[in-house]
Amino acid sequence: DAPEKATILDSLVQIREQQDSTLAFRGNCRSGFCGDCTMQVNGKRRISCLTTVGDSIKDDQIVVDPIRMINVSKDLVYDVDTMVYKKYAAVEPWIEPYESKPTKENLLSNETMKELRKVMSCTMCWLCDEGCTSLVVDKQFLGPAALTKAYRIVADPRDSRTDERLHKLSEAKGIWDCCHCFEATEHCPKGIDPTARIFAIRDK
Repeated sequence: DAPEKATILDSLVQIREQQDSTLAFRGNCRSGFCGDCTMQVNGKRRISCLTTVGDSIKDDQIVVDPIRMINVSKDLVYDVDTMVYKKYAAVEPWIEPYESKPTKENLLSNETMKELRKVMSCTMCWLCDEGCTSLVVDKQFLGPAALTKAYRIVADPRDSRTDERLHKLSEAKGIWDCCHCFEATEHCPKGIDPTARIFAIRDK
């Protein structure tokens, strides 16, 4: 039993504390900031700390399942290294400035950063990859989550490796493997529009 205002994550914590101490799931911030607690709730992809019992209950029950395209370690705990962190690492999502040891701060205008701020709000919840139809066919595809991180760097004028990055992102399993179905954009809870970010990298 759980009150309607309780979140799905709250309810899982309650189950673990009161009924089954072996229940395993991911969760961290409890405020929709970290993206750790992504799962299927009655067949719909949700961030469980932002989803309430009242909004989810159907026929007096709630069914929770792992999301589709990621290996499960136990219950609702995923192997995030293979499908998330290794792909992020592959796009090298960090700025490398023109000077190895800058002598002054490299300031950017508010206008320049305006578009990047939206992309920087990504919580790595992986819901865009969960909706990606290309990943269904080929799990080696970098996917919209990693490519959104890549866009954040190639669109930043402070980075010195833009041409090199674009060349690498254009290789197999990269930007040209996106079938532009817009499912990634449909699934993004932050309105980042990952599909448009992939198109923007292609334009560059």
